[in-house]
Amino acid sequence: MTKLEVRRDDIIAKINNIEEKKMSISNSKIILADYDFFELHMLLSQLENVQPSVFRTSFFMKVLFVLFETVPLIIKLLSPRGLYDEMLAVNEEVYFAQLIKAKENALRSLNKKSNGHTDIKDKKALTSRHNETNGNVEKNRRSSKRVL
Repeated sequence: MTKLEVRRDDIIAKINNIEEKKMSISNSKIILADYDFFELHMLLSQLENVQPSVFRTSFFMKVLFVLFETVPLIIKLLSPRGLYDEMLAVNEEVYFAQLIKAKENALRSLNKKSNGHTDIKDKKALTSRHNETNGNVEKNRRSSKRVL
């Protein structure tokens, strides 16, 4: 046999060896569809304990997801008030003013319906409830201005 034939036989043997390894790996692969999320998470944590590169990659991916989720909130908190924020504040003021007006109209209609025939306690209860709701609306208005 010549050197070329020996070399060709070695290359064919190496190729056959690689193909056998490839077949054994494909036969022993874990089918991920058979596991639920918790089992996959446990497998990943076991793999992280064995290989530090998997731990670093997994940690980096977790940090990246947290960063992507929090960046819009951080940007919104750090940016100055814009036109949209001003328009939103005006719309909230209009809404709260309409709410107060509707409650006052409802109180007036209740007072007209009663025509003085209800007890004084009932009128006091109505006015105290009305004042409480107006106070809550004012608190909401003040807190919405602080947030925006």
